[in-house]
Amino acid sequence: MGTLQYSINLVALATAAAFPTAVIGQEASPPVTPPNTVNAEPTTDTGQLQDIVVTAQRRSQNLERVPISVAAISGAALETRGIEAVTDLGTSISGLVFQRINGIVLPFLRGVGNTGNAAGNEPSVATYVDGVYYPRAISSFFDLKNIERVEVLKGPQGTLFGRNSTGGVINVITRDPSHDFSLAASGEYGRFNALQGDAYITGGLSDTLAADLSVSAKTSDGFGRNIATGGRYGYEDSVLVRGKVLWTPGPDTRITASAFYSGSKQSSQRASFPGFPSKSFLTATILRPESISFYDGTDDSNSRDVFKVFGGTLRIEQNLHFAKLISISAYTKSDENSVYDVDFLPQNDAVAQGIGPVKVFTQEVQLVNAPSSPFDWIVGAYYYNNVTAYSSLTFTGPLFGGFDNNQPARQKVESIAGFAQATYEILPKLKVTGGIRYTHDDLRGSGQFQLLGPPPTPLVTNVPPGSDTIGKVTFKAAVDYQFTDDVLGYVSFSRGYKAGNFNLLTYGSSTPTRPEGIDAYEAGVKSELFDKHVRLNAAGFHYEISNPQVALIKGQTIFFSNAGGSEVNGGEFDAEFAIARGLSARAGATYLDSHYTDYVGAPASIPDVVNGGSIPVAGGIDAKGNRTPLAAKVTFNIGGDYSIETRHGTFTLTADLYHNSGYFFEPDNLLRQGSYNLLNAQLRWKVAKRYAVRVFGRNLLNEKIIAGAASYQGPTGFAYVPSPPVTYGFAFDVDF
Repeated sequence: MGTLQYSINLVALATAAAFPTAVIGQEASPPVTPPNTVNAEPTTDTGQLQDIVVTAQRRSQNLERVPISVAAISGAALETRGIEAVTDLGTSISGLVFQRINGIVLPFLRGVGNTGNAAGNEPSVATYVDGVYYPRAISSFFDLKNIERVEVLKGPQGTLFGRNSTGGVINVITRDPSHDFSLAASGEYGRFNALQGDAYITGGLSDTLAADLSVSAKTSDGFGRNIATGGRYGYEDSVLVRGKVLWTPGPDTRITASAFYSGSKQSSQRASFPGFPSKSFLTATILRPESISFYDGTDDSNSRDVFKVFGGTLRIEQNLHFAKLISISAYTKSDENSVYDVDFLPQNDAVAQGIGPVKVFTQEVQLVNAPSSPFDWIVGAYYYNNVTAYSSLTFTGPLFGGFDNNQPARQKVESIAGFAQATYEILPKLKVTGGIRYTHDDLRGSGQFQLLGPPPTPLVTNVPPGSDTIGKVTFKAAVDYQFTDDVLGYVSFSRGYKAGNFNLLTYGSSTPTRPEGIDAYEAGVKSELFDKHVRLNAAGFHYEISNPQVALIKGQTIFFSNAGGSEVNGGEFDAEFAIARGLSARAGATYLDSHYTDYVGAPASIPDVVNGGSIPVAGGIDAKGNRTPLAAKVTFNIGGDYSIETRHGTFTLTADLYHNSGYFFEPDNLLRQGSYNLLNAQLRWKVAKRYAVRVFGRNLLNEKIIAGAASYQGPTGFAYVPSPPVTYGFAFDVDF
């Protein structure tokens, strides 16, 4: 039975009458030195740019000596710019675009990603916290508090990182406990009665033991309303608790144990796009009134997503003198309970509810060369076990004529991989890097169809189970040359891979999607000029993607499939400027030509202007040449910070402007987000050594931005989820 449900990706745009497009780094550190160190401020007291240390190659290195495209933002910079969530990083990192739908973060890098937020799907851009992979990127878990830095690696990561990814990696690195006592807290109040409180405390418990605790909680009224019920839209009520214990029993051993809990209840608003008819399944055509705000909806029930996530990590680092041995063990369990109105209208046609756990265990072992080694090398192994299920997936309402149904489903992914990478200086200043990884993936899926009524005997049908076993070799080859002390050039070729998955919404096929593969060619330059007052990095790249995975709506159900192929041609640059003491600026831009090279039978719909909803195109369309989802042709960002000391305290003003030329949401290139400009700003007044006051504004141009959109075949038609309008507020910070 088609699952209307997870109207999860929805969002939408509507289309025009003739059916035109609708717009609306230092070399390796000592073996037990913690890798998460990064300079806190963008410039030194002399007004120069500071070095940035990253762990993009699983060792501490200066950002400008790493021959890959990677961006990094320190925790201090995040605070200065008012960046509080992963989804806000796109305003400062070129080529990074996010969708956030129904509490799930969907990242795209350089046009590579997929829009599937249903359980069971893994993103093409992988997200890590302290080197641990999280396949389900729940937004409340990735609030950027207690953060040392964030690193974004662009392009396929098919060698060093635990779980393969085709688009890139976002690695969030949290602070480690300190033996020196410190306490920091902040309180924030903003538009829509948004309240947020954060606290961080750390200190030594003994000569060898230190601990910390971070707590963050927020609530708001939401920026929209459900006109039919009076309920809230656009809200998020959440709490996030993280704690770490650091034990150094000897000079060669470092053990870090961490645990976390995240709980949230979030709006899952979506609505038929203004001006386009959505038809009730059981009654006459109903148009969304023009008087309803872009941010409001008319569901007959208050759709929402509830997440509870907890887990822990154990990291052991042991100096073997010739190398450092690292073990990272992690376990995560998340529980989801989601309720969705299916038609987005005040008619009680049908309601979908999905309940289910996601359990993930990972184990990684790395052996990394000591700094005294004549060349850099790393070898390792990785184990991944992920069980995802909808223990209950029910569809109820008059639409089913008393024959309500439940369609539980389950998927298990078990993977093991071995990898190695080395860098050797073959000639003065000329280095070569080679890496290889073998991954063995085993996928298994199963599901049922249960007819819940009427009595006397419910019908239970087991859908044939499915399985798939895949072995893949991925690799990397690169050459870099240090032209001068301040200029590095590199070229690279890498192959990446992303496993397939079963459709769990609903499970109707015993065949999973095919793996997504990518061959990536890149050439770039990194430079620090004018006595470290200018940092300029640029890259050009060409991607060839085979079997790109696509998330689509078929009828009312989200399902995953593959296109034949796509390619990306593009270029980007990032720049930082230390203009004067206290004054710095930044800029970045990305150009993308990202399109399908082979996609016959791509699903497509056109609006039914007579009866409401949409009409599917029989047999689909040939989408060859169409742009891929969320791949904006041009994006750029500019920003700056200015700090001035006065007798009344230090004032710091920061502002960032992000431009996006617009993108499509689906392969048929019907629904489109138009171009927009996103302006964020913050003024911080450090009143005294320990106290500060901030005022901030986000989306100050009050642009109407769509978080996601989707086409539904049939009465529902086209749907959309709005991003927040202009928000503003003030905050108070204390630091002891």
